[in-house]
Amino acid sequence: MSKTASHTKQAQESQRKIDKILSAAEVEFGRKGYDGATIQAIADRAKLSKRQVIHFCRSKPEIYENVFRSIMTDWRGEEVDSEPGEPMELIENYVAVLFQTVRKNPVRSWFIINDMIRGGEGFTRNADETQINALMENRVERLKMWAAEGKIDDAVDPIFIFFMTWALQHFFAVFEPEIAYFLDKDKLDDADWHKIEAQSKNAIQKILSPSA
Repeated sequence: MSKTASHTKQAQESQRKIDKILSAAEVEFGRKGYDGATIQAIADRAKLSKRQVIHFCRSKPEIYENVFRSIMTDWRGEEVDSEPGEPMELIENYVAVLFQTVRKNPVRSWFIINDMIRGGEGFTRNADETQINALMENRVERLKMWAAEGKIDDAVDPIFIFFMTWALQHFFAVFEPEIAYFLDKDKLDDADWHKIEAQSKNAIQKILSPSA
């Protein structure tokens, strides 16, 4: 094996371990919060030694920051609302992506909410670093443009549309046990989640539908 091939293989193996560490850290921080999570617990979940975790990520704060940057980077990829198309269709697609994301990985909602409970410093710091605020400004401006064109109602400040949509996403992810309880179920099934997504789409679209 050439030196280049050997270095490539080592780099790939290192990245694989880093990915395992960050995935495990998401769960530990999400379930236990920053203060409750430990490097040993992250190592155990990643099936690595504590020494390996520290070798690749050095410290608990660094792991936390890396998880946040990973989440923010993924959020920047959820830009279906910036694609060409009619407002209601794009909004419906955006809500669908949010719920598909939270069903696939609900622990990220737990992670964010735990950070907010601690004052939201991690979110604010990483939002600034990843410039996710610029993305939001573009989204808000697009809704303002649609309102000016009469395609959506202008009664609600556009940024609050996103706040309400995120509130729905995080609520259904974090409060699933409560929702299941009131639906007289042990756990939500696929049909429940399809209904939740459909009802959420309807609610947002009703708010945005132009007044008669």
